[in-house]
Amino acid sequence: MFSKQRIKLFFFVLISANLFAGCSLARPTSDDSTQSSSIDFSAIEDRQLIPVQIGSNQLTVEVVNTSASLTQGLGGRDRIGSDGMLFSLPQRQIAEFWMRRMSFPLDFVWIDGDQIVGMLENAPAPSNQDIVNLPTYSSKEPVTLVLELDAGRVAKLQLAVGDRLTIGTQN
Repeated sequence: MFSKQRIKLFFFVLISANLFAGCSLARPTSDDSTQSSSIDFSAIEDRQLIPVQIGSNQLTVEVVNTSASLTQGLGGRDRIGSDGMLFSLPQRQIAEFWMRRMSFPLDFVWIDGDQIVGMLENAPAPSNQDIVNLPTYSSKEPVTLVLELDAGRVAKLQLAVGDRLTIGTQN
């Protein structure tokens, strides 16, 4: 019989391996209708701040695009530090995020290519940081980008499914 400690360790190792392999427990998709991003993130350095326009809003976001940064996300911070954090995923996938080491609530904006395909508002910071019991938050369809914002910003910015994201600002 396995002890509770051993089972927890097994799940911790399993989750950690999945997180390090790509953003959280992300599942790649082989869907033929893959929507490639019109945004080229290859020239953007990890943790670089960039201007983006989403819908009619101009924001400055921190881009994360390495395995380690995708895994850490905003964990361990007491605030975002910019208008948001933009996760550039290694491939189009159903993205699953957890809020390990988070101390504030978030809004998630699911983006496929350059278009918002879904949102999750007011995901609470976990009161219990037990790695085995952390809730996960998932996109309902495959995405290429995930934007994390302070809770309440989706409503304040009046973001909507179908809004487009572009790098830079429009006049």
